Amino acid sequence: MTTDQLVFISSWASIISLVVAVISLLLVRSIKTNIIRFRRKQRLKELASTISDMGKGVPASDEFDSIFDSLRRNFPLYRWSNLTKRGRLVIALHQRIDLRDLRGIKEVLKDISSYSEDI
Repeated sequence: MTTDQLVFISSWASIISLVVAVISLLLVRSIKTNIIRFRRKQRLKELASTISDMGKGVPASDEFDSIFDSLRRNFPLYRWSNLTKRGRLVIALHQRIDLRDLRGIKEVLKDISSYSEDI
């Protein structure tokens, strides 16, 4: 083999190795994203079941503040929230949390679950 042939083969080998490295990075990132998405769905289901187990019509006490704060963090508000149906439901959820309306929170969570598989 001549030097030119070796250079040609090594350049193609380095290009192929770069492509393999990029594909493996994308796959690892995809796996991490799926794990995070799964944990988030699991947490939302846990919060929804905790809220559904709370007393019916009983005003929420201070011990539920951490649960409501967690629910607020898991459903953030964005500037464009009022433009979509799910966003308007999130706004309604935040309003119900501010009012500590447990029955309203349960209803909004049921409505959100109809738009998403998260809950």
